[in-house]
Amino acid sequence: MEKKSEKRNLLSRLKENYENLTESQRLIGKYLMDNMDGAPFLSAAELGERVGFSDATIIRFARSIGFDGYSDMKNAIISETSRIATPDERVLRSLSNLEASRDMGLQVAEKDLENLQEFLREISIGKIERAVDLIYGSETIFFIGMHDGALAIDFLLMHMRRMGFKVVSITEGGLENIEKLGAMGQGDMLIAGSFPRYSKTTINAIRFASEKGAKIISITDSELSPAGMKSDIAFAVETDNTGFFNSHMVTLEFCNILLVKLLEKNKDFVYENLKETIEGFELFDMYL
Repeated sequence: MEKKSEKRNLLSRLKENYENLTESQRLIGKYLMDNMDGAPFLSAAELGERVGFSDATIIRFARSIGFDGYSDMKNAIISETSRIATPDERVLRSLSNLEASRDMGLQVAEKDLENLQEFLREISIGKIERAVDLIYGSETIFFIGMHDGALAIDFLLMHMRRMGFKVVSITEGGLENIEKLGAMGQGDMLIAGSFPRYSKTTINAIRFASEKGAKIISITDSELSPAGMKSDIAFAVETDNTGFFNSHMVTLEFCNILLVKLLEKNKDFVYENLKETIEGFELFDMYL
């Protein structure tokens, strides 16, 4: 039996074993990821009732992803959800991790570069090209991102609007913005930014988009995050750093690559729309 300190979290186990899971086991995994707050406190029989499978199937699922049994899996999930650090907790962790003898800013930058190099080694251009095809095939592209998720979303939204795509922003702003989702339908797309601590508003918007038949692209910390599990295409970017905040150097580099691939797909379309945008700026005498 693994020691508690050596346990890998549910996300890691699902990712490692996903290709070998049955359809029913994948559904159980998705339910757990969508209900991390409450599901760990259910018995195997109660969880089985929620997802429509027997308690024996639930127990087999836990064992299939490397846990000793259902209780072992429950304890690991509870431990994982309880250690999603708040900003003040991350400050304390950062101070303990940073080497006092070296410049703190440089240590953060070095970690960012390490994350970026790892991302560039593992990036799938084919996957990005599939996302580009979906974007060009969409009528209206809705964007949602709360808190940390808003950074990539606002960046993409600004540039894709200038490039000529029909876009709708749904970021922080209350019920009025969320109501914009009502216009979504088949043929549309939702691009979502979602990072720990995950926003319920974003996840609910993804569920809504799925029910409407819209395509979903997520930019998140793991393909098996609550957003990633419900997306047609999920791009996982590393945001962890020695600082007390999520670092989005890799996130923005991914956005740069996606925008360039959108340009590459249809240069004439993008050029004409950018030209019109610049002419509009000049007409209104916007810049010094």
